[in-house]
Amino acid sequence: MPYKIERTVCGVGFNSGGNYETSLDKKQLKVYSLWAAMMNRCYNPIYLKQKPNYIGCTVCEEWHDFQNFAKWFYSERFHIFKYELDKDILIKGNKIYSPETCCLVPHSINMLITNSGSKSGDYPQGISLHKGTGKFRVRLGVYGKIKYIGLFNSEALALSAYKKAKESHIRDVAIENKDLIELSVFEALMNWQVE
Repeated sequence: MPYKIERTVCGVGFNSGGNYETSLDKKQLKVYSLWAAMMNRCYNPIYLKQKPNYIGCTVCEEWHDFQNFAKWFYSERFHIFKYELDKDILIKGNKIYSPETCCLVPHSINMLITNSGSKSGDYPQGISLHKGTGKFRVRLGVYGKIKYIGLFNSEALALSAYKKAKESHIRDVAIENKDLIELSVFEALMNWQVE
């Protein structure tokens, strides 16, 4: 009778055993934390209820086994840093975690594009109605601070100004971090378009 693998992480993920440890001195290793968090984001119904933007996200079959994810992780040049796992910088709008679609990036870069294109209230990200003037105000988060872009007569003009400022900021951050990210990540950021 073949050995049955116990899928203990969200009923999907498992550790087949092998070269890669999940913890050291009873402390969970970064590689395991990233893997477990990825599984949780895709398959934990409680998490999906709290963060519905992850509904429809999946992990490739290969990475259901922690050992395969760990092999990929340790092959990545920047695994030694406290980087985060990202699935949609290389392929915009991607919903599948896999070796072909994922990268490790600093928190600042991961957060840089997390909200691109999302809505905030009645208007797109970065745009609000300025009650005093009736115009559309554009603001952009830059290095943890809010940068005022301007007031515009229409939502379309405001959106265009936000898009231009955000894309410029993304390119600036990519250039600043060029030596700390993979070339594929750098190129994706340099070509990033806010929709």
